[in-house]
Amino acid sequence: MPHATAPAPAPEHLPRFLPAPTARDHKYTRGVLTVATGSAQFPGAALIGTEAAARVGIGMVRYVGAESVGRLVLARTPEVVLGEGRSQAVVAGSGWAVPADGAAAPDGFETVLEASGRIPRPGEASKPRPLPLVLDAGAIPAIVGDDRVGDWATVLTPHAGEAADLLSALLDAGTITTEQLTGAGLSPVCAGAGPGDTAPGDSRPDRTAADGTDTAPITVPRAAVESEPQAAAALLAEATGSTVVLKGHTTHIATPEHDGPMDSAFTVTAPTTRLATAGSGDVLAAIIGALLALNSDEIQEARAYFAPAAQEIIAMIAAAGVELHGLAALRASQALAGGAAPNGAEPNERADGDAPAELPSAGAPILAADITRFVPQVVAENTRA
Repeated sequence: MPHATAPAPAPEHLPRFLPAPTARDHKYTRGVLTVATGSAQFPGAALIGTEAAARVGIGMVRYVGAESVGRLVLARTPEVVLGEGRSQAVVAGSGWAVPADGAAAPDGFETVLEASGRIPRPGEASKPRPLPLVLDAGAIPAIVGDDRVGDWATVLTPHAGEAADLLSALLDAGTITTEQLTGAGLSPVCAGAGPGDTAPGDSRPDRTAADGTDTAPITVPRAAVESEPQAAAALLAEATGSTVVLKGHTTHIATPEHDGPMDSAFTVTAPTTRLATAGSGDVLAAIIGALLALNSDEIQEARAYFAPAAQEIIAMIAAAGVELHGLAALRASQALAGGAAPNGAEPNERADGDAPAELPSAGAPILAADITRFVPQVVAENTRA
């Protein structure tokens, strides 16, 4: 007999960051998010990301990207506004076509930096308050060596493979050392080395032969990140100055360590194993961006007091986004298995009033698009008065 699905755990952070709209609110006070995702090669990231952000309940979603992708976005979610404009947060990188070497930022990244206030637009003075910038997938490599990107207001959302690539790039750039990696339990290896072979214990990004010629570069394998995800997230946060959301069934969120009573690390375990599907991370990045826009006043107030306090709030908002993402996926999986409905029926209770359904704990398979459809239900259940 199949096991009944366990009730979802109560979210720890989400209710704090879902304020109900008031009679005085309008679309700009409810937060505006600029989304710079998708490409001709991967348009789906823009389609599901903009829809997910809009369904969080913010005031407006703007889309900046290829014209062909923009037309598809409007066909799916006509409420999205095309083009740059006023916003409180920016999401970039999901579905970008990255150059083969993975190093250079794709075309249009300067536009993203302009939209986030990292660089001024032509004829515009430098902005003193950069907006929160969520970098996902193809935008993550741009963090290496670009001081316009990494700071208290940047959120990185890598999976284990992207985190390993970023650690390797930071090592190659001299930002981190092999000693730091080894001390964190993230043993680097030389390309082409056999299993168990590790890199020399020094700060050189390459193993250099006696005659001074370079040989195989030193890299961090994905398996090392998967075995020590908390350490990997913490090291990336320290090296980049950013908030790091290292995605997985248990997601690890880290900020650089600061003096004081603030938390620098959070973990959120998904209530379902069905999130391992293409596009799921694109939805998560958009949800985090939407929550950052919705709570922009609290972030800026904290920053005016103490920048690390703003970064802690950003980390908690990211944790809230992970919770929302996981609960929406759980609702979708249960509904598709016949155990819940989008209209708010409880898990394992059929909307027609029939006997509760006994569901396998894994639930039904879902698509990333299914997650977006259940975001409003989870928001409604967790909105604070």
